[in-house]
Amino acid sequence: SVAADTDLVPDVYEGGFKLWEGARDLLEVLHDLSHCGELTIAGARILEAGCGAGLPGAYAMRLGAPSVVMQDYNAAVLREVTMPTFRLNALWPLVDEGRVRFISGDWTCVNAMLLAEGAYPGDIDCTLSHGKGLAPAGEGPDAGSGAYGFDFILSAETIYSTAAAPRLWELVRTQLRPGGT
Repeated sequence: SVAADTDLVPDVYEGGFKLWEGARDLLEVLHDLSHCGELTIAGARILEAGCGAGLPGAYAMRLGAPSVVMQDYNAAVLREVTMPTFRLNALWPLVDEGRVRFISGDWTCVNAMLLAEGAYPGDIDCTLSHGKGLAPAGEGPDAGSGAYGFDFILSAETIYSTAAAPRLWELVRTQLRPGGT
């Protein structure tokens, strides 16, 4: 369970307004592995689950990912933290091109929506987000092309309860392409 002195509220606010140490660690790993040639992001589809500020996903775009899906539980986090990350890092033109997508919602609903888009574009829309840069189901990179799934799923410090672990695992299990990381 979550400690009493935390600002996390299960199923309401999951911590996205902070830059967690794990996100910094993930950035360092991505940087080190890509610069020594052990990791190639160029050409890979990326999902950042529980993105918060979205720095790993933004970095993946810098490393040549053609598309990235930024997912967070809270739409407000996407609007107030993740989107500014893309603006401040001069990546907003990629958002305007439709190469970056912002989706909010619980992992179970997001997973169902992404699976449905692969087979039946637009059938399910569980996004809680509205406004420019927030693509509804059936829009955005590869929607309706029959190509779904991700080459890399990035996630750092996203599990705060045992109840959430199976939902994240199911998202990873079903959305990671064969051979993905």
